[in-house]
Amino acid sequence: MKISNSKPLQLFRIAGCYNDVQGSEKIKVAQKEVESINSQAFQNIVSEANDDRAKLQQAQVQLQTDPSNVEYQKVESQLYQKFRRSSYMAEIFLQKRSKATWIRLGDDNTRYFYSVIKHRKLKHATTQLRDKSGN
Repeated sequence: MKISNSKPLQLFRIAGCYNDVQGSEKIKVAQKEVESINSQAFQNIVSEANDDRAKLQQAQVQLQTDPSNVEYQKVESQLYQKFRRSSYMAEIFLQKRSKATWIRLGDDNTRYFYSVIKHRKLKHATTQLRDKSGN
């Protein structure tokens, strides 16, 4: 029995709480609200990370023109912290999305599945051996 991470309220359906009509309507409404909050919070996460990177680069260029300026140093530090958070969140988002793609496409014995396995084998294959003298 799999529980999808994209639908956090699916657990209630599996547990049997879905039989009550009133309860099921409440669950449906709550699920739609959670999905809308999720889409609002994470809709532009990758573009936000890219914007933060551009702002950080701009601040670093400005700091290089006057390295002793304390105000430039503070701004650069704040933008760096913001960029670290946003890039981490974007990385997690992209990892989850790629995992969802793998689950959707890779569970079956499809061409995609075999190509991923073949690539993994080639990546970890030993192609050359050397002895202690370097030959």
